[in-house]
Amino acid sequence: MTETQTEYQVNDKRIQETREVAVPEPSFMAILDRMSTRPDIDPARIKQFMDMQERIVDKRAEQLFNAAMVRAQKDMPIVPKDATGGSSNKYSKYETLLKYAKPIYTREGFALMLHQGYGTPENPIAEKHIRILCDVMHNEGCTKIVFVDVPVDTEGPKGGKIMTETHATGSGFAYGKRYLVLLIFNIPTGDDDDGNAAGGGSLPTPFEQWQIKCDESATAKSDMGKWWSTNKIAIQKELSDAQAPKIYKAANAYKKQMDAEKAAPEPGSDG
Repeated sequence: MTETQTEYQVNDKRIQETREVAVPEPSFMAILDRMSTRPDIDPARIKQFMDMQERIVDKRAEQLFNAAMVRAQKDMPIVPKDATGGSSNKYSKYETLLKYAKPIYTREGFALMLHQGYGTPENPIAEKHIRILCDVMHNEGCTKIVFVDVPVDTEGPKGGKIMTETHATGSGFAYGKRYLVLLIFNIPTGDDDDGNAAGGGSLPTPFEQWQIKCDESATAKSDMGKWWSTNKIAIQKELSDAQAPKIYKAANAYKKQMDAEKAAPEPGSDG
C-alpha cells in the first residue's frame, strides 16, 4: 500500500485528501529481470532467488493437490462388488472402479498414469514379482508416485503348473492396478478381500484357488479347452473327486460362452 494526496476545491474551499492506493507486487519475472541487469549482482544470489521461488511454487502445488484429494475422497461412493474370484471372494472389477471413481477424481483435476516399474537399490523387487507404478498427477503441477509389488504366480497351491509366466504377469498387472486405484483414493468397497492373505484374511482353499485361476483365464480370453487339458492332472491331484469336476464344469461353461461369442454375427451384418 502507498499513500496519494489529491487536492480539489469545493465552494471556494481548498481540500486536500489522502488516500491509500494498492500497488501491485512485482512479479517473479520482473524481479529476476531487474536482478539480472545489475552488473554488481552475484550469480549465486540469482540462483538462490530462483530456488526459493521454485520451493514456493512446489509447496503451493502440493497444498492444492492435498485439498483436491480431500474433496475427492469425501465424495467417493461405495463401489459395488460385481465379480467373484472364488466361492466366497467377491471384489470390484477395474472397469467398475473407473465407472464410479473416475468422474470424481477427474473433476478434482487428477489423472492416473499406470506403468511397469523397476527395482532400485532403495526399493528392490523380490524374485518372481512385478512392480506396478502409478503417477498420480494433478492439474496444478504436483505429481506423486505410488507403487505395489505383485507376485507372478504360475503354480497352484500344491505346486502344479496352472498358467504360463506371460499369463501370470498379465494377471498380476490386472490385480495390481486395481488395488492401486483403490488405495490411492481410499475407495470403499466393504469387506473386499479377494487377495485374502494380502488383506489379512485366511488363504483360499485349493478349490477356491483353482476357481480364481479359472475365472482369471476366462477373463483373459484364454483357450479354456487348452487350459483344462494343461491343468487337469494337477487339478485332479490337488482336489477331491467331488471338487475337480466342478472346475471342469466351470471351464467348459466359459468355453461354450466364448464359442458362442465368436459365432455371433457382427453388428449390422446380414447374419
